[in-house]
Amino acid sequence: MGKVICKKHGGSSFDVTCSHVRAQIDEGEFPKAHRFNTVGRIFVCDQCLKFLDAESYRKLDEAGTPDWDDPRFEAYLEAWGAAHEALKGYRIVCSKCVDELEQKQRS
Repeated sequence: MGKVICKKHGGSSFDVTCSHVRAQIDEGEFPKAHRFNTVGRIFVCDQCLKFLDAESYRKLDEAGTPDWDDPRFEAYLEAWGAAHEALKGYRIVCSKCVDELEQKQRS
């Protein structure tokens, strides 16, 4: 798993977003988006969801991520990559920043 260097949190895991969701996060808002928890979290707005193979994302999300040593893990990564290819112009954002926005929204 990769990481991003955040100005606030330093080295952190990251979430993948469409550009529209990234703009919401940059404005300090927890995104109004579809959330998929696959190899990492992916946030996609309604507009961009139309261009994705959302069913592939849902299947990956429902199946859960196999362990690294599970023989299915490589096939899982390939399926995730194929589903992810449709998200053109994706952005990455610090997971800790997104978590903070989510906590703020709940308060």
